[in-house]
Amino acid sequence: MVLGFLVERVTGKTLAEFCGSRIFEPLHARPLCFNPRNWQLAEAEREKIAPTEQDPWRGRLLQGEVHDDNAFALGGMAGHAGLFGTIEAAGQVTKAWLEGYHGKPGIFDAQLVKQFVTAQPKTSWALGWDTPSKPSSSGKGFSPESFGHLGFTGTSIWIDPIRELEVIFLSNRVHPTRDNPAIKEFRPKLHDLVIQELG
Repeated sequence: MVLGFLVERVTGKTLAEFCGSRIFEPLHARPLCFNPRNWQLAEAEREKIAPTEQDPWRGRLLQGEVHDDNAFALGGMAGHAGLFGTIEAAGQVTKAWLEGYHGKPGIFDAQLVKQFVTAQPKTSWALGWDTPSKPSSSGKGFSPESFGHLGFTGTSIWIDPIRELEVIFLSNRVHPTRDNPAIKEFRPKLHDLVIQELG
């Protein structure tokens, strides 16, 4: 959240404007956006957005609006939540992180990428990313250099730079209610299966 505030203060742009012009457009990561409910979308397009929770606080089923209460209070976008998109669009971003890690030309500086994905002392957390721990949502087969991020609604990204592997999982495990902890067992099994199938 703090990084999002800093981006807005330093650039004078909203987080959505900055991300759109500096990340999403250069990477051709479309559709990837904040606040799709506010867009002039055709009804058929709006219906493609998976609903999340029947929210008792807002009094409605959430569809096309951020689920996270902090991001909602901040207008639907924050440095940690509120992004909507397809697996293809998310894949453009994970590919850029992987390329940056390996020092390939792109929008991310290799040294900065390594700094952001290296775990801090005495924790598995890096700067905005998690790294494998025991137990880990990445399962047992991802290399120690891997980094990932989980979303409360069930989404996750794990990137293994040694295998040059990106696994993106988009779900709405909070639909119709957040009282479903099965995702905690499912994620590591999914990642273990991917590693097993790749050999």
